Amino acid sequence: MQTIQVDVQHDHISKLASISPEKALAEIIWNALDAESRNVTVEFERNELATQQIRIIDDGHAFNRTEAATLFSFLGGSWKRNIHKSPNIGRFIHGQGGQGRFRAFGLGNMVEWTSVYTDGLKKFSFKISGSIENIKSFNITEPHEVDSDAPTGVTVTISNIDKNQKFFEEDVALEKITPIFALYLVHYPNVNITVDEKKLEAKKVIESHKRLALSTIKYEGQTYTHEIELIQWKGITLKDTFFSDSAGFPLERYDRKIKGVGDCSYSVYLKSDFYRKMNDGGLLFFPDNIEELQEAIMAGTETAQEYFASKNVEKAKSQVEIWKTNQVYPYQGKAAGTKEKAQRKTFDTIALNINKYLPDFEKANNPVKAFCFKMLRQSIETTPGELVTLLNEAMPLPKDKQKELKKLL
Repeated sequence: MQTIQVDVQHDHISKLASISPEKALAEIIWNALDAESRNVTVEFERNELATQQIRIIDDGHAFNRTEAATLFSFLGGSWKRNIHKSPNIGRFIHGQGGQGRFRAFGLGNMVEWTSVYTDGLKKFSFKISGSIENIKSFNITEPHEVDSDAPTGVTVTISNIDKNQKFFEEDVALEKITPIFALYLVHYPNVNITVDEKKLEAKKVIESHKRLALSTIKYEGQTYTHEIELIQWKGITLKDTFFSDSAGFPLERYDRKIKGVGDCSYSVYLKSDFYRKMNDGGLLFFPDNIEELQEAIMAGTETAQEYFASKNVEKAKSQVEIWKTNQVYPYQGKAAGTKEKAQRKTFDTIALNINKYLPDFEKANNPVKAFCFKMLRQSIETTPGELVTLLNEAMPLPKDKQKELKKLL
């Protein structure tokens, strides 16, 4: 067994390991995909109290012992630094900083990498292990020959997990990493990522997907393309905005929510190599200091706001048209003046909320819906002030919806 030392300050490596569990897991999966894995499996070993161990298994091109000694001796110097596509199948490369392996300690205090690689006509395996307590030191075993039918790839085993246990509860990890890999899986549908025995199937939870070009960004004599990619989700609740490079690889989350999108569940990707430049320079989270960054973020978020607002309007109009077709809508023809127009707008808003927050209402037959809508119209026209109280008692409206209805009434 050989012990290697990392040539960098201890506190710098520790900082790399102090990241969110979803980002730590994503880094390991990205490494597997960059190594041209087609299948990446994430397993959680639990007892009745907590998750004890995590395994991330891939079938990519594993590193040999000589490569491992170099990879784990230095921070940075990644083989991917000057490569934008994988050598054999031409996939876009994600990592280029040579830091991903240290981020595994964001999941647990003990990490072991088991590599199975091909050398000539034979296959060999060896292990690398490290701990958070001595993060500058890694132990590497001698390689030994394994069966010729043993699958190649790397298995990362993480143990001594003393934090973030909620992340490992059923479906939590899968939902957290779905937006991180959604665009990648759309572009590379033959890639399979499985988390806790459930396959990450981005297309099944995407309600709509749109790409929009934005004005180019000019910074320090260079011109960068800029676009926005928008995903509206179904079945999962997310409101995420990511800074991404031009290939769509998320770099960091933008910590502010996009306003005015209603109940829409979304992920927004602001895409430009300008954001990678900002991220590499540690400037991404200081937009107030860089005018070009500030303007780029504003252009992207305003475009997203307009897009999702229009989607909400389309959805509302579609539902109202269904009610009209089924003859349950309590108004006919055009509104007779400004007052009725305002009352109709109030009715549509309340009716759409009832349809969403009272699940049994949508299942009701048409005569019941027609009666309820007739009573609702009458209440809006005669006693609007009492409606907010009645609606709050009848269904659990979110606070922002309560405020919206109170303002309308």
